[in-house]
Amino acid sequence: MCSLLVKIGIEKGEFISIEDLKQRTSVNKNALNILKSLGIIEGIQEKNQMSLFDGLF
Repeated sequence: MCSLLVKIGIEKGEFISIEDLKQRTSVNKNALNILKSLGIIEGIQEKNQMSLFDGLF
């Protein structure tokens, strides 16, 4: 079920953050923990906010 929700979310565009992933797919906390532990969502920021320093380094 989780993979289907993620697939549907991806079809609407890339996820910009974990917060975006949660909002667009309704994945629960346990599913997010599994995705994190497997490294699937590694490198994705937590919140839908940009830093002044994003992309500078």
